[in-house]
Amino acid sequence: MSSTPQKIAIVGAGNVGQALSKGWQKAGHQLALVARDAQSPKTQTALALLGDVPVLTLSEATQWANIILISVPADAVNMLADDLKGYEGIVIDATNSIRPRTDGYETAWHYLDATLALSKLIKCFNTTGAENMANPVYHGTGTTMLLAGHDEEAKAVVTQLALDLGFGECLDLGGVVQPR
Repeated sequence: MSSTPQKIAIVGAGNVGQALSKGWQKAGHQLALVARDAQSPKTQTALALLGDVPVLTLSEATQWANIILISVPADAVNMLADDLKGYEGIVIDATNSIRPRTDGYETAWHYLDATLALSKLIKCFNTTGAENMANPVYHGTGTTMLLAGHDEEAKAVVTQLALDLGFGECLDLGGVVQPR
């Protein structure tokens, strides 16, 4: 393992959430899935892949995790806002705006930044497909991940999480998140 073990709660049990979960589990991080319905087909598929990991509500996850990854459609992020209010850990926004946008904001990151002012909000894991997150190494070389956010310590932790997955580097684009 390359980094200090983290407690990561994954919101969203789709392809991206599953790929990141499996990679971080392999790297030695503690994981929990966040689901409204622990019996949903996606959650059950993720549990079959990951084995014995807890399924928590988002409210429970904010008490347990030091990192919360959001990998749901961007227009669903507003449903998470109440439970994220006051959360002091790192929030990784892995959504993209190909789908409908969140309450008129350019991206889910802009929505979260404007409405919750989370100090450790990082945009990452949204610039490539789940298959590349599951295996970011091509011809022996790790591909590049991008991230943005305001908190330097949080960006360092997320950079290490990208490296733990096998990415060759994680480029810091600064504090401004471009709509995508």
